[in-house]
Amino acid sequence: MKIWNQLEEAERLNKRFYGINRAAFAREHKIKGGQALIYQHINGLRPIGLEAAIAYTKAFQVRLEEISPRLALVAMSALQADRHLIRTHDECAEVRNASESSEKLHLLWISDQETELITNFRKATNSGKLSIMSLSKDMLEKNNETISRS
Repeated sequence: MKIWNQLEEAERLNKRFYGINRAAFAREHKIKGGQALIYQHINGLRPIGLEAAIAYTKAFQVRLEEISPRLALVAMSALQADRHLIRTHDECAEVRNASESSEKLHLLWISDQETELITNFRKATNSGKLSIMSLSKDMLEKNNETISRS
C-alpha cells in the first residue's frame, strides 16, 4: 500500500467532496470542526486526523485506506498491538475449561461465524456491503416479527 503525502490525501478527499455542500455534510455526519476543518483537509492545510478520517469513511462508506493509507496503517498497527486481547469463542472456552485465573476471562470474544461474517463483509465491494446490510436488516425484522407472534 502506497502511503500518500498530505497533499495527495487532500487531493483525493477533495474529489470526494465534488458537488457536496461541506457545511451540510459536516452537520449531517457530525464532523468536529465542521466545514472549516473539511476545507483545511481538502486543501492540504491540515493533515487528516484519525477521528475525521473515520467520520469520512462512514459518510462515504469506504475503507479507511481509501481516505488515508497512512492512518489505515496506524489503525492496523494499533489493532495488531492489541490482537492478543481478541479471542475466538473456542479460545475463550479453552481458557474457561482450563480453570485459569478469572483475570483472563474478561477477553473479548467473537464466534467463528461472526469472524467469517466480518471477513466476508470486509472483502465485499461497497455495493456488496450495502446489499449485506440490507439483507441483514430484512432478516432481523422477519426474525423479530416471528418472535413477537409467538
